Amino acid sequence: MIPAPPKQFPPFALGDPAGAVAARLHELSERQERSPVGLRSPDWSDPALRRFLGDKLVALERDKCRLCYLLCRSSRATRIVEVGTSFGVSTIYLAAAARDNAEGRTNEALVIATEIDPAKAAAARANLEQVGLERFAEVRDGDFRQTLRGLAGPVDFVLLDIWAPLAGPAIELLAPHLLLGAIVACDNVRDCGASTATISFLSMIQQTALNPSLSRRRAASVCRCGAELCRRSAAPRVNRTCLDRLPLSQVLAARCGSTQEV
Repeated sequence: MIPAPPKQFPPFALGDPAGAVAARLHELSERQERSPVGLRSPDWSDPALRRFLGDKLVALERDKCRLCYLLCRSSRATRIVEVGTSFGVSTIYLAAAARDNAEGRTNEALVIATEIDPAKAAAARANLEQVGLERFAEVRDGDFRQTLRGLAGPVDFVLLDIWAPLAGPAIELLAPHLLLGAIVACDNVRDCGASTATISFLSMIQQTALNPSLSRRRAASVCRCGAELCRRSAAPRVNRTCLDRLPLSQVLAARCGSTQEV
């Protein structure tokens, strides 16, 4: 008898209605980013820019969302934290991955998502409800430094889609909750003069690995995504995987407490 093939999952696809809603939101976000005002090399401290972005999705790009889904599925992540939810586009992918990994054990799958803008947080909840994923995601309003304080339970995947200078404080806050082998993905590492913020992010990962007061044996390996080469000083080696061939030049990912490739 021919053995049954191993169970497969579509790494880059969401079923309906999630796929259709995500596609529509991605298209809207892409149109907004082609606005004459533009979002290229912005000054994030400019109040006018913050007002302009007030009703914009500023969604994580499709390929990055798909990558996050794949990373979550391949690592079997069910306890996920997202910082910078906006309208919940990437949250749809994360919640779908947590649900799929739980395989029916719905009480084990949860995305804790946080968004500082109450209107955007409400929109994210509505989008999750529209695609039937509201059971797998909790959207919290407010500054992550308050909403994630006292976080209950371990975390095995983190997505940081926030202003780059805030990546370090977010990692410091979440470090005590990261499981061995957890993955941290950070967007915007090359925006807004983020070379300093990128170094800060990597430094925080390194300190998390070395400082027992932050966490125990965490963050020993950093992977290379697209054109973003992580400094060797932050890890024993830089992993070169198939991720190198993906157009993800603004994504940085680190795996905690492991030297295995992600």
